[in-house]
Amino acid sequence: VSFYGADGQCKSTFYPFSGVTEELKAFLHDVSTVTVKVKESGYKAEPRCSFVEGARDVAVLLAMLDSGNKRGELVPVTKY
Repeated sequence: VSFYGADGQCKSTFYPFSGVTEELKAFLHDVSTVTVKVKESGYKAEPRCSFVEGARDVAVLLAMLDSGNKRGELVPVTKY
């Protein structure tokens, strides 16, 4: 993260990011749990966990990255 103060000086700080690893662990846990429950009891996953919702989440993230590369310019979000 870079911050430019009123004096024009740039202060950069690096924050290690490990959120993806934790999200992936949670996702894999949920998928394996649902797989077991479906076989045992006919359990249905919550609709918000569908692949379409996942694609929508990724579309928002891609739009954020695209906007950042364009210095905050508004960009369209792909609709699914």
